[in-house]
Amino acid sequence: MDNTFILNLSITSLEIKDAIDERLIKARAIASCLLSQDNGYHELKYNAFHGAVWAIDDYLDEIEYLEGKVRERKK
Repeated sequence: MDNTFILNLSITSLEIKDAIDERLIKARAIASCLLSQDNGYHELKYNAFHGAVWAIDDYLDEIEYLEGKVRERKK
């Protein structure tokens, strides 16, 4: 992930925290959309579900990476 997601070296810890919060909000929004599809009126297509789960997984990977950078700064 280090090669595909490069952190700006001049970014502050507060900006990293904001980036983490942004990704959490996006992941929760996707999860909420998936949960709201269980209303019996629409059948969620497998590809849409699969793509949404991968998006959440990507956000979680980014959050882990950012949290690691915050831990490094605290040392």
